[in-house]
Amino acid sequence: MESAPEFSKRGVFYHIFVPFFCDSNGDGIGNLKGITNKLDYLNDGKGGGLGVKGIWLSPIHPSPSYHKYDVLDYYSVASEYGTMEDFEELVREAEKRGIAVLLDLVFNCTSERHPAFLYACAHPDSPKARMFWLEGNPDARFLNRDAVWNTLPSWHKTENGVSYLGIYSSVMPDLDFNCPETRAECKKIAAFWLKKGVAGFRLDSAMHLYSTSEVEDGVSHHAKNIEWWSEFRDYCRSLRPDCYLVGEVWDTPDIRALYYRGLDSSFHFYLGNEIADFLHGKLPAPLFSARLENAYLCARLTDENYTDSPFLGNHDMPRFAEELCPDDDELKQAAAIFLTLEGTPFVYYGEELGMRADKSDTCPAYLPADALGRARTAFDWGEESGMCAQRFTRGYRSESLLKQKTDKKSLYSFYRRLIPLRNASRALTFGRWNPFPCPDDHVFAYRMSCGAESVVLLHNASSSPVRFPAELDGKDYLDLMDETQTINTVKNKRTLQPRHSAIVYC
Repeated sequence: MESAPEFSKRGVFYHIFVPFFCDSNGDGIGNLKGITNKLDYLNDGKGGGLGVKGIWLSPIHPSPSYHKYDVLDYYSVASEYGTMEDFEELVREAEKRGIAVLLDLVFNCTSERHPAFLYACAHPDSPKARMFWLEGNPDARFLNRDAVWNTLPSWHKTENGVSYLGIYSSVMPDLDFNCPETRAECKKIAAFWLKKGVAGFRLDSAMHLYSTSEVEDGVSHHAKNIEWWSEFRDYCRSLRPDCYLVGEVWDTPDIRALYYRGLDSSFHFYLGNEIADFLHGKLPAPLFSARLENAYLCARLTDENYTDSPFLGNHDMPRFAEELCPDDDELKQAAAIFLTLEGTPFVYYGEELGMRADKSDTCPAYLPADALGRARTAFDWGEESGMCAQRFTRGYRSESLLKQKTDKKSLYSFYRRLIPLRNASRALTFGRWNPFPCPDDHVFAYRMSCGAESVVLLHNASSSPVRFPAELDGKDYLDLMDETQTINTVKNKRTLQPRHSAIVYC
């Protein structure tokens, strides 16, 4: 099977929710120029910045919602984010710094106001009406009209009484991927943005283009999805051989693994919860190791060249620092784990600051029903320049970037050391994970190897020092929590301090 493009394994990616990252014009909304202005923060191309090698932008297309996952026009940029020229400038400037740009594509559904959906409802007998699951579409003849998804009804009606399928919401009608016009249009959209210079796409709801509501009994919706993604990847590779596709497959490792037949990578869901459980003593290190080994084995059985995408949190989850690990020492160790695993790690914007607020605090910009609003708040630059409007009333409990940049012991400074360290190691950047005997239930250990280069990672989540395993005697190691970055040599009585992680060079 064809391997994923090499750039996908070169480093860490950064997930930007565009309207809340950086505002360049003072209207309170993050925009494309704001991101361009902050590229040096991410990677200046000269060894400065966080050292990330790619960015994933949340949807940038016109949409009636702030999150933009109900698209009105796939070929334009939302006016509040800027212009097409702003986007092209962002791609050019990112490329100068060695940063790849991934665009979020939403193919599962459109907006109920999308011109194609409005036309389909007005002309239900037209060939274009088959692009949607409208009543009367021959593909919909076998579908269950009583189907629900996450307790919500899947079928809805327009004001004119036209029934249609929308598994996420009545304002997000689903596209029918049995329809050749739908497939052709999605390829056309991809071609448009690849020609603009994007390096690939993050694919929303990759396992729901054909949901369980959109296949007849006895047919696997996973098989139908994978068939399409394989077709889509082949097309994208014909235009850009190194095009990289990472999918949102929110499921267990065995299901995620199936999608490597059509995608280059998928996000490692539930990893953040497992890391938090390990750090809190709820998940013994040997069991954590066994779960990771199972996830990698599932992927390898599908495609030996798979690329995992580990992460702690994203825009569809409560912030990791607010919900799972509110302590900065824990956040450092969580980063030390997920940023030293294999694949292409994704850092959610503000995660490097441990962004969080008091649970009783509110943000006036939230919609009352928006449970995810807390995860989508303004990046805390620590100064008004660039700061977006969606902020907590009493401010953040975490320190701003302005304060953390001058503190060598801050979480930001930890990320600033760790990401370049990963970039400098072939074992961490390109390597595969292998189990290493865990000294006890509170010490998570594993080996990362690439060719002749090998390193061992040790993470001590206990409240007591632990000795290095005897087989590491004589090896050089770096305590990742030591901001001086001093290299030491392991000896018999050398210990790893509580809440510390180390990399041992083998």
